[in-house]
Amino acid sequence: TARRLIRAASMPAHASLEAVLLSTHRPLVEGFSAAGSWLQVIEDGAGRGYAQARDGEPVVLSERMVRLAHGLAPRLWREQRVLVIADGVEPGLQGDGAGQLLAEARRQLAELELGSALAVALGAGTDCLGFLVLTRHADAPPWSPVETTSALQIGHDLGAALMTARALERERNLVSELQQLDDYRSQLIATLSHELRTPLTVISGNLELLGDLELEDLADRYHQAMTRGTTRMQKVVDDLLLLARVSDPRHPLARTPVDLRDVLPEAAGLIG
Repeated sequence: TARRLIRAASMPAHASLEAVLLSTHRPLVEGFSAAGSWLQVIEDGAGRGYAQARDGEPVVLSERMVRLAHGLAPRLWREQRVLVIADGVEPGLQGDGAGQLLAEARRQLAELELGSALAVALGAGTDCLGFLVLTRHADAPPWSPVETTSALQIGHDLGAALMTARALERERNLVSELQQLDDYRSQLIATLSHELRTPLTVISGNLELLGDLELEDLADRYHQAMTRGTTRMQKVVDDLLLLARVSDPRHPLARTPVDLRDVLPEAAGLIG
């Protein structure tokens, strides 16, 4: 029942990573009769997570506890092991900072007035993506073999959900970055076009004044060449401004009928 609840809560369409972490708290504490849950995602040595009491109140954990758990989670995933921390229960975990982790975990349990904890890694394939810790009060029953086995399977279910959510989050971030680049490109084109238009207008005006003068043949050829170059540059600027307007979704272009008989000759002239 807990696994079905977890799958339903952790795999909504387009779920974010935070949504997965938050939505699975209630099914976990209810399905396992737990006093609280701690879900942590491991990302590049750091991560994000939520530790909450049964009623949803946040629980503050020591940085040392988080750091030690980060280091141990990959080992739990490789060995497909469930770690139970409770009085009278031998965790069977040695080396790799296990002693420090157990000591810090027991100190945290005592500080929070809790009696035991169950920890399992979350992952998919060979990748450890995070870990899950469930806690109980001292007067609660011990963790049963069925519960530890179910927790191990939930580690796979949640690992798959986290993998999907993380992939979606990366895609959203990529889309956002591409949108920002596109906005910057449009702004840059519009700015450059406006900045170029002013000096071109000045040049064109002065060339028109020169055209009214009596120029020698050589000077007239130079004048004609500069006029042609200025005209081409003006067309480029006009095209840039049109591109900026077309690329801006806030100012959609109005559709109007076009007579192709007027357009085709101009297009043919450009190709020829």
